[in-house]
Amino acid sequence: MRFVIRAPRLAMLAIAGVFAAGIFPAAAQINPFTNSNTGRPIGQADLTPLFASVDKLNKTPNVKPGAEETWSNPATGASGTSRLTAVRKIGSATCHVIHHEIKSPTWSSPSVYDLTWCPDATGAWKIRQ
Repeated sequence: MRFVIRAPRLAMLAIAGVFAAGIFPAAAQINPFTNSNTGRPIGQADLTPLFASVDKLNKTPNVKPGAEETWSNPATGASGTSRLTAVRKIGSATCHVIHHEIKSPTWSSPSVYDLTWCPDATGAWKIRQ
C-alpha cells in the first residue's frame, strides 16, 4: 500500500519539478559561475565582459588550443582569462573546452572553471551539460 501512496506523490513532485524548471531556468543555464570563496553567483556586471571574451574565442575562425582572451570590469575590479584548451567533435558539433579563471580584489583566491562550449542549431554557443 505504501508504494501506491508514494507513486502519486512522486509523480506530483516530478510534474511540479518540470513546471518549475519551465518557469525558473536552472542557475547553471543562466550563470554557471559562482565565487568559490562564497558560493554565490558571480554578478551580471562581471558576466558581461567574461561572456564577451568567450564569444570572441568561440567565433575566431580556426581557433587553436592556447588562444586566450582577457577581460576586466573596472567597476568591480574583477578580471579574468578565458583560454581554449581543446577543440572536440561532439556529435556533429565542433566544441571548445575553455578554461576560465576569474579574480576579484575581494576574493582570497581565483575561481576556476573548465567548461565545454558547443554551438546550438542556430549557431549560438552554449555550455554543454
